[in-house]
Amino acid sequence: MRLLAETLDYFSKYSIFELREILNKQVQEHEVLPNILVVDTNELTQDAVILTLFSETIKSFFLEIGKWTVTNPQDMYTKALEVEWYNLLDPNLTFAIRPMVKDPKTMKEIGKNVGQAVVDVMTRETGIRPKVNLSNPDIEIMAWLVENELILALNLCGDELNSDEEILARSLIIASDWDKHSSLGEIFYAGISTSALRYALNDARRERLRYRSFVKLPLIDRQKVLELASKNWKRDIPLEIVCYERLGRLQLVKEEAPEVRKIALRDVNKLSECNESLLISNFIIALEKKSEQIDWVKKLPELLRGNKNWRTLVLLAREDVINEFNLNNKQYEKDIIFKGIRAKMVKYVR
Repeated sequence: MRLLAETLDYFSKYSIFELREILNKQVQEHEVLPNILVVDTNELTQDAVILTLFSETIKSFFLEIGKWTVTNPQDMYTKALEVEWYNLLDPNLTFAIRPMVKDPKTMKEIGKNVGQAVVDVMTRETGIRPKVNLSNPDIEIMAWLVENELILALNLCGDELNSDEEILARSLIIASDWDKHSSLGEIFYAGISTSALRYALNDARRERLRYRSFVKLPLIDRQKVLELASKNWKRDIPLEIVCYERLGRLQLVKEEAPEVRKIALRDVNKLSECNESLLISNFIIALEKKSEQIDWVKKLPELLRGNKNWRTLVLLAREDVINEFNLNNKQYEKDIIFKGIRAKMVKYVR
């Protein structure tokens, strides 16, 4: 079986790293689908639960059903008719086909032909005609058509697992090469410090299991889901994680993000005397106005210049702003487009 994991443009590299680490399996990019990663699995229940509890770089994950070459709409029906849907789906659950194409005509053809095949197979084998629910189905069947290749998969995830902002925060942490034991400081709160805390401690986000579609499927071991959900995964690591914020926003951050109470909050002007060896900042999320980013790319180097403790700084800011950041020893930079904003991720080392 193959699990497919969807991430964002520009972040596949970081998602591959994270999934290899948490699943202890090989992960690679899909042969034809952009932003889709592939994991071979013979432990579907365990891997689905682990992705849910620990991954913060993927949006959704799917179980690949198969790939076929098709030349016309009738082929879609014929090929989908070969699938043993009765082993994958509960006939009492509603379903919907989700064609992952842009052309309206092709979208309609896929929905009609694949959907009819599912209904025909399930009715024939179980005696129960499953119902289609396009607005709020129990299970979604994803259908990609790339040139003449039809790819079908079950959406095991349901609701989105991570927001774009969460994926960005975790990716910045991975890009920094943080070893999970060194001290870390976030400059302006954008979820990096709390994501780092979860990442280092292996803190399971159990509440997310209730929203996952895979728990409804007959091929999932529900007893094992309960066992994995109740397992104590947490590591015992002494950590120093700090978030440096503007003085007037310290209380606001506490109110907007209750989880931040697990980390230390300090005035950003204290950066000149910070002890953290790694600093990360996401200007795109924390400083939405271009004028604010301009102000801080000028001020931040001055705060850091006299500090001898920091060793690495990873900064994400607008492309048309970051060139004003006057700090030496740039190790690398990466172009990123995030929600239509052209940005650069830059890593500086002392």
